[in-house]
Amino acid sequence: MGILGGNTIVCGGIYNTPDPERQKPQGIEDSVDLYVKQTLEGGDNLGNPELVQTLCSNAYDGLKWLEGMGMQFEDKIIQGAGSLYPRTHQSVDPLGTGFIDAYLKTLNERGDKCKILTDTKGEELILDGNKVVGIKATNKDGSELTLHADKGVILATGGFAGNVELREKYNTSGKWGSLGENVPTTNMPGVTGDGITIASKAGADLIDMDLIQLLYLSIPKNGGIAGLYDLGAENTVFINEEGNRFVREDGRRDVICKAILDQPEGLMYMIHSADVLPNIEEAKTLEGVPMTEILENNTYGWQTGETLDELAEKINVPAENLKAAIDNYNAGVDSGKDEFGRELLTKKFENGPWYALPRVPAVHHTMGGVRIDTDCHALNADGEIIEGLYAAGELTGGIHGGNRLGGNAVVDTVVFGRIAGTSAAKAEQ
Repeated sequence: MGILGGNTIVCGGIYNTPDPERQKPQGIEDSVDLYVKQTLEGGDNLGNPELVQTLCSNAYDGLKWLEGMGMQFEDKIIQGAGSLYPRTHQSVDPLGTGFIDAYLKTLNERGDKCKILTDTKGEELILDGNKVVGIKATNKDGSELTLHADKGVILATGGFAGNVELREKYNTSGKWGSLGENVPTTNMPGVTGDGITIASKAGADLIDMDLIQLLYLSIPKNGGIAGLYDLGAENTVFINEEGNRFVREDGRRDVICKAILDQPEGLMYMIHSADVLPNIEEAKTLEGVPMTEILENNTYGWQTGETLDELAEKINVPAENLKAAIDNYNAGVDSGKDEFGRELLTKKFENGPWYALPRVPAVHHTMGGVRIDTDCHALNADGEIIEGLYAAGELTGGIHGGNRLGGNAVVDTVVFGRIAGTSAAKAEQ
């Protein structure tokens, strides 16, 4: 693409890892073993246990590595949407800009040791026998570019959520209906699976390609995830167009998406109250836009009402249903038992103003891709290393299983990106 950052720069800016320094003051008990267990189980035990162990046991070192480059996280630990446990670190800077800024600052300090090429498309890996020794690319003006690799090529070009043809080809698990053009994606335009295709042509084995994730936090028809106030599951209640709750808000992403798709019009509203949004004049969306500006213009469909009756009228749902939904939720907070099984019962929703934001599912993450080992070597169908070829991030398969936990995507890029870089630098096979 013409800009740097890929999907990371527009992500929710959340990063999972056990972190005693931040968790213990909040009374949160955590461990790498628990993180591994929840990641495997959250992915239906379809992930490679060795890769999951590598992910989870290196996440904290990755956090410290990021902070060492200037990346800043909030001190408060949250439970990010779909993360299943309060080990989520929220970036201070909007969306994923803090990650990319930290990387660019570090790269710029390397001077002429690094050259970044934008508007440059990788087309084909160059093989010398069975060894990858470079890549052919196309410049913005259409001219050809050949890059020679002395030690190795690392592919880290993301998944294929933005490629309708590949989505339809691999949507064979039976979990979803059509994932054609009518289903939006949260992804940046350049995330179309090109690296996966290039790797496959060079002999790399592809695994888990049918495991595709939808996210329930998308703008209707648009697919983007802009305009969100908070990604903490404790700070919202979900209702359908009949004003009723229908799913636990702190559950798995795929379960929530399927529940929304079963609702009228396949849409939900995220409900916030003044209890979780107390200082509206100071509040901002995740990308840093003042909430006062958002509400004044009803951007992204945001609506507000001083009372639940007024809000219900604004979003055209039965007021009696909406009020009953909030009352029943609050009763669950008091009793510690929620009718939908929600475990995050830390806050009651009692005071106006009230806020509502419409959201729909969109294709978000593809869990399949290039098969790798724990050193990030790309492997062929026989499980053998393809010399000179490494892969990391969403381009790979075998890590997240049937459902990627929220807050694990950037961890994936950090942990396996570092390993791929180290392996390629050593050029050890």
